[in-house]
Amino acid sequence: MKSVFRLLLVSVALIACTAQTIPKRSWDIRDGYGVFWDLIERETNELDYLTAEVDIRWKLDDQVDRASALLQLVGPDSMGVEVRGPFYSHLFSISLQADSLIVFGKAVGKPWKGAVDGPLLSRITGLHIENYDFSSLLLGRVTIVDAKLISERYLRADRASLTYENDFSRQIIALDLHNGIVLGERVEVPIGKLLFERKMKNYVRVGSVLLPRYVEIIQDGAIIELTFKNFETDEILTFNRYDPGVPDSEISRVLYP
Repeated sequence: MKSVFRLLLVSVALIACTAQTIPKRSWDIRDGYGVFWDLIERETNELDYLTAEVDIRWKLDDQVDRASALLQLVGPDSMGVEVRGPFYSHLFSISLQADSLIVFGKAVGKPWKGAVDGPLLSRITGLHIENYDFSSLLLGRVTIVDAKLISERYLRADRASLTYENDFSRQIIALDLHNGIVLGERVEVPIGKLLFERKMKNYVRVGSVLLPRYVEIIQDGAIIELTFKNFETDEILTFNRYDPGVPDSEISRVLYP
């Protein structure tokens, strides 16, 4: 009986250790933060293709909505999001190519087209992201563009809060120093005015890239939770599914207000 009990304890311990395993980037704090962000940029550039299935939970006050989506990333400039409702019914699709955005599906009526940083995206998703990269926002990726490190504060031995600023924005980033992963981000545009906050966890290795399986976006009292069920980098799906099926001349435009 004692042998069985010991075996049970060992099994539970092994399961617990496995569940808590966190992938680690080949980066050390002694390398400096510049090397860390260069590594992130190389990872991003190496990710030529990605598909992911994701569960979405959107909460505002006491209202909670749920949906699922297929996300497809092709190169640095093209991304498609297919949002599904109950029984996987198609609600709408979002197609981003370079600086152009097209939305179509029964939930939005006729197809609409606009600039990526224009009002169309916020009307459909409820998110106002200014010039922040939409695919990076959803996938939990963080980049530092033309900003300087203003302050570094240690939250504990293996956690740091880094503040980056330029002339028009501020990023406050929570970094796991041991594993080399970003745990959270606060973006202010302009400085002092909160644009959104994010939390990331449950990282997994996807090829040579580390991606979080859970991304939480907080903005204007709304909480959007993205729980990624899987990532795929080999099975290439056609991007034609994000074609609205009508000539460009028949797509309505959404212009800046």
